[in-house]
Amino acid sequence: MSELAIKTEDGDAYIEIPELKYELNAPIEEFVRNVKHSIALGLPEVKPYDIQTDPIAIVCGGPSLEETFDDLKEKHASGMKVVSVNGTHDWLIERGISPSAHVLIDSRPFNARFVKNWQKKTKYLIASQAHPDVFKALEGAEVYLFHCNSTKEENEILKEYYNDEFFSIPGGSTVTLRAIPLMRMLGFTRMELYGFDSCMYGEKHHAYDQEENNTNDIGIVKVDGREFVVATWMHSQAKEFIDVIRNMGHMFELAVHGDGLMAHILKTGAKLLEEK
Repeated sequence: MSELAIKTEDGDAYIEIPELKYELNAPIEEFVRNVKHSIALGLPEVKPYDIQTDPIAIVCGGPSLEETFDDLKEKHASGMKVVSVNGTHDWLIERGISPSAHVLIDSRPFNARFVKNWQKKTKYLIASQAHPDVFKALEGAEVYLFHCNSTKEENEILKEYYNDEFFSIPGGSTVTLRAIPLMRMLGFTRMELYGFDSCMYGEKHHAYDQEENNTNDIGIVKVDGREFVVATWMHSQAKEFIDVIRNMGHMFELAVHGDGLMAHILKTGAKLLEEK
């Protein structure tokens, strides 16, 4: 086990993450090719914005989304803006919620299906590393580019194209871990996350079918005496989430709804801080 939090002296609160093997979902060459394509489209970039005091909801695709949807729907009806990621775009629209913005970072072509039903009232914030099929599916939509800038090769391309004047979004390897810093750059300091579980609920890894994430490569994560079953990408996300909170947690307030791994990491982290 590798420890990613400070244990209390009596050991009653802890987070342990096992070492599991995981890899990038596409070769670096594909990331570079995608970036070259997207920046040549002449799309506007996402840029820093003034501080926004109202909370927003970032809606992820974890299984707890079904359990917490009534709360989300009530808050949206009261005026809270909703930001979708990946497959939650259509899931929300089907249930009467139109996202104010949608975020996508994945470089693989299948992600185009997440935005084929784009709508005029939504702003699409798409990473420059996204596949050309995504941008083709979004023709006619309001699209803005942002840059994950996750490799040396990407950085060199972006520096040359933008004359070294561009904004990189830090974070982790998943869309939510980039959406949080992205929303912060847009001025939002209070964020409520729904469906941000990073663990299995029985056989389910999402609130909807997403066969690309079907896998038998799983492990166990322990948080304060409780065990969570995770796939390798969930394991990676959990580790990176702790890093994001360590490095940027002073810049925003987060609430994670549901009973998944991420909610318990956040609660346990707060408990550890209180006991230090």
